[in-house]
Amino acid sequence: MKKTILLGWAALLAALLTGACTQQLQPSTENQPETGTLIVRPLVQGAETRAGEAYTGNLASEIAISSVQVLTFEKTSGHLEHYFSYTTTSEVQEFALRAGAYRIWAVANGPDLSGISTETALKQLVIDLATYNDPSADFFMAGSELSTVVAGDVAECLIYLSRLVSRVSLKSIVNRLPAAYGNITVDYVMLSNAVGSYSIGGPAGSLWHNPCGRKNASPLVAANIIAPPTVPADAAALTFRSAGYTLAPGASNSTAQRMYTYPNASTLTTEGFSSPFTARCTRLVVRAQIDGTTYYYPVNLPTLVRNACYDVSLTLIGLGSSDPDVPVHKGTQRVDIEITPWEDGGEQTETI
Repeated sequence: MKKTILLGWAALLAALLTGACTQQLQPSTENQPETGTLIVRPLVQGAETRAGEAYTGNLASEIAISSVQVLTFEKTSGHLEHYFSYTTTSEVQEFALRAGAYRIWAVANGPDLSGISTETALKQLVIDLATYNDPSADFFMAGSELSTVVAGDVAECLIYLSRLVSRVSLKSIVNRLPAAYGNITVDYVMLSNAVGSYSIGGPAGSLWHNPCGRKNASPLVAANIIAPPTVPADAAALTFRSAGYTLAPGASNSTAQRMYTYPNASTLTTEGFSSPFTARCTRLVVRAQIDGTTYYYPVNLPTLVRNACYDVSLTLIGLGSSDPDVPVHKGTQRVDIEITPWEDGGEQTETI
């Protein structure tokens, strides 16, 4: 009888120990954060708007997406919570996140961002104009939205991607010079004092293309006025367009010449060559041959902002300047600038 009692206590003790071990192996949910689901859908801003259809519509490259990276940052700390990338433009991403508020960034056609760990680092990253913008392929784009994830719920975030560049176009040019000058030849159109580096967060770096109408160099050389092929333009695929057409007296040409630069907040109209270069407004410059002499018609552009179109209509009335960075005298040319957001919105026209 005594032996039976001892076995009973042993069995009871074994059962208690087994229960304790089983309970300890079960995961605790007391301190685990609750999660929700976030669906991210990036779209190109201005792909199908009236503003984006100015005179000839968007080029395919201006709305193209070859890659997308989505970075989700915790709103308060700004630390990265989730990253993914893909190349299928129609793809919609769905993933789980801890409940909370987030800033979600979508970046298209940009550098590898997998090493970015904070929103501040993303916004300060310098994006080179010539490297990440190609009129024959695609343009750098970015956009962000705030979203709140609720535990057990699904939130959808629609992010509109907008270009970092400003688009400047010579929309039309008219020859109104006295008939005695005969036919004139338009050699080229370019952007001088074009900003070559920028970031999602705003101005960054100090790179200028075609400063003072010259090839960028250190130091600048006064004689190096842009004159291809001897002196090619900086970032020529973006800032330079060869023309090579003739205009008889009273004739016009409406073949749009599109060029691209990063935003330029400077409204300083500093004129002429200076070394070192000092910040000033971006200029659209037309070079023409008139009666055997080379003349320049620089147009001071207003403040340039990202994702906006600046369409210039130019009428030549008198002889131009001998320097691409020295504007002509008043009455020598008439300039109409139509400013249009590259998205839904109004328009503004300036006459100079």
